[in-house]
Amino acid sequence: MTDFIDNNNVSQTLTDALIDDLGLKTDAQKVADQIEELTGKIRIMTFWMGEFAKDPTKTDEEKLAAKTWYEAQIAELTRAKNVLEQGCDPYLVAQGNGSCT
Repeated sequence: MTDFIDNNNVSQTLTDALIDDLGLKTDAQKVADQIEELTGKIRIMTFWMGEFAKDPTKTDEEKLAAKTWYEAQIAELTRAKNVLEQGCDPYLVAQGNGSCT
């Protein structure tokens, strides 16, 4: 049994689950989790934008509308991710609205 636990990283998995259940994550871990979640959402949106564009049942107008919508969603998710990663929104800084610290 000890070999199984050692070989399959059971202790670490249980420790991670306990930390999650008790809410003992550090702020850095919470931010990393949020960044990972946003990255996943960006990938999903990008995938579906591409799939919609390939759909032969959709008109060019529908494809353009969907592309515009997906791009706006991806931009919002990217901005949120940038804020977490960099501590500021580079988009707003580039427009002269704020600064990165």
